[in-house]
Amino acid sequence: MFDASTATLFERALGMTKFEFLKTYDCAGIPLVGTRAKFITPAKYGDDVVIESFVKEFRRSSFDVEHRLFKNGHPAAEGVETRVWTGRDPADASRIRSQPIPKEVLVRFE
Repeated sequence: MFDASTATLFERALGMTKFEFLKTYDCAGIPLVGTRAKFITPAKYGDDVVIESFVKEFRRSSFDVEHRLFKNGHPAAEGVETRVWTGRDPADASRIRSQPIPKEVLVRFE
């Protein structure tokens, strides 16, 4: 659920689908490189939940996304993802490597 929430967060901030922003910014993706979660109240597949997601911190090429999941208006889980903005490696197009997050993207999140 948090992965889908991150995609939705970027789609709304940038005003385009994930496929479109990857193409527009020549981005190979924003892979997950670290995660942690705290589960407070049980929630199961099919439950109605609300997830609030926001970028907690942008760095040169990585960023942290914080998620808060609510069930029946009460906190059920919290999570933090660390992701990296990537592009194709010019020396080997089959590989990806980190690259600076475009200023345009940073501005859209201000």
